[in-house]
Amino acid sequence: MRVISLQLALILSLFSCKQSQTDIKVQEINEILNSAGLSQNLSDVDILFLVPNAGCDGCITMAESFIVDNIDKHQNFITIFTDTKSHKALKLKIGERVFNHDRVFIDRQNLFYSGSLMSIYPLIAYIEMGQVHTIVEVSPENNTALDNLTSQLK
Repeated sequence: MRVISLQLALILSLFSCKQSQTDIKVQEINEILNSAGLSQNLSDVDILFLVPNAGCDGCITMAESFIVDNIDKHQNFITIFTDTKSHKALKLKIGERVFNHDRVFIDRQNLFYSGSLMSIYPLIAYIEMGQVHTIVEVSPENNTALDNLTSQLK
């Protein structure tokens, strides 16, 4: 009985030490921002919106529409389009004004589409003091993500 209790305690401790997928994504984005020297440039940015090229079509379309509607209204978020297969197609979808906006970036090296960040859903990363602290997926399971984002915009 004591052996089973010890084994159970060991297994539980291993699972409790395991990082969540969200924590891993937060760490990975912060590492990318720090290694690229971008974290110090985020003092006025509260939100980083990562949008993949393909995946959940409805989710990505909603994210793109949100960006088109809000990029000029709010100054505290930037958008990164990643895993973009065709810049021309993206420009046609979101329009030249948004495509060339100073707070819209194209991740040509797919830095934000690697490891745990490879996602079929857009990701909203909330930033404090130049570091990401929370990530939320825009997905069918989280249909309030864009509404919550709207409340955070300045």
